[in-house]
Amino acid sequence: MFAQTFGVRPSPYRQLHAFYAGIGPKVPLIVPVRIGTLDSKHMEKKRAVTGLAILGLVMSASAQVTFTTFDPAGSVATVPYAINAAGVITGVYNDSKQIGHGFVRSETSPFAITAFDAVPGALMTVPTAINASGAITGSYRDSNFADHGFVRDAASPFTINTIDVPGGSVTSPTSINAAGTIVGTYRDSNSVTHGFVRDAANPLSILSFDVPGSTATWPISINDAGVITGSFDDANYITHGFVRAATSPFAITVFDPAGSAFTSPTSINASGKISGSYFDANFIGHGFVRDASSPFAITSFDADPAANWTLASGMNSTGSITGQYADASSATHAFIRDGASPFAMTSIDPPTSLSTSASAINDAGNMTGYFQDATMLHGFVRNVPPPVSLPPPTKNISPTEKSQCQGQGWKSVSRPDGSAFKNQGDCIQFVNTGK
Repeated sequence: MFAQTFGVRPSPYRQLHAFYAGIGPKVPLIVPVRIGTLDSKHMEKKRAVTGLAILGLVMSASAQVTFTTFDPAGSVATVPYAINAAGVITGVYNDSKQIGHGFVRSETSPFAITAFDAVPGALMTVPTAINASGAITGSYRDSNFADHGFVRDAASPFTINTIDVPGGSVTSPTSINAAGTIVGTYRDSNSVTHGFVRDAANPLSILSFDVPGSTATWPISINDAGVITGSFDDANYITHGFVRAATSPFAITVFDPAGSAFTSPTSINASGKISGSYFDANFIGHGFVRDASSPFAITSFDADPAANWTLASGMNSTGSITGQYADASSATHAFIRDGASPFAMTSIDPPTSLSTSASAINDAGNMTGYFQDATMLHGFVRNVPPPVSLPPPTKNISPTEKSQCQGQGWKSVSRPDGSAFKNQGDCIQFVNTGK
């Protein structure tokens, strides 16, 4: 299906994904997913929780989590890669000639999808990231089969500029932050992969960097503070994670989850928390999250206790993580792991999906990804209902139903004498007993 490929070594995350997809060593930049039999128990039918009050916000009682499927006109395979805070989505699609084009989907109705190529005649344009203002970065292959990076301006006329690291080849941007700073990889004349940082204030200033002692370095994500995470190969070609400080001397810290034989960070959020995936000694994939502050604890997780593998692909500012996993029957599903304890895990499949992969999640909790149905790969967006404000607390209104006590609702009601409830349980006890 995906005959067009970049002739470069993909990021470690895509290597993980490609391994589980069962494809060969020349990995397409668009990764096909394994089609499995949909296990109906993983179909999400969960309605929004009503009456849940958190920090003065509740979910609309009539609202419901929604899935929207989308494809650019003429697409035979659609793969969204990123979604920004406003809900704008970017990614790549293949046309009937297997030429890859970039697309951007607007965040408001009628949700217009605009296709674009980095340069006229490009053989493949692959957007990989979008920032808060809507600037998009990614890679493209020109008509001479040379690979370059690009950045597309956020505002009309949406100027697209090519990015090439001086003296290098195969420039592949992977992430862009709110300031417009871009990170990615390139290859030198000896085909060694290095990281780079392109300064938004001075686009001609491109700084190359490597993890000390590495044989290859892959930056994958930069947060708004300028902290970078990614992977590198050591002298024995073992892959580890790293985090690079935002300010000089740009200290680089190496890390691995316990028992890891291959570590692949995929996202760093505003607080500095890092998520990703790793292989254990049995080559089973797990997700992980690394705390933002000392002692920088690393927590391993699986999307399902019976999962054959778990791959984390994105994380938002609240620490919610999305990705995909294979269940015991090898069917692939997307998941969301809540950012707060008890870190509830939700399995996700759009209707008609045979295999689902998640790419990214924004701060509102809306996620995008792609799924295989009986005919092709489609893009999707999963939207959670927006929060609504609670009315100001009113004293001397006593609860008559338990739902009025749930979440933070117990703070908005009181006993008949105006005294406050101690907690949710105290409020529910009053509803049950009047005491």
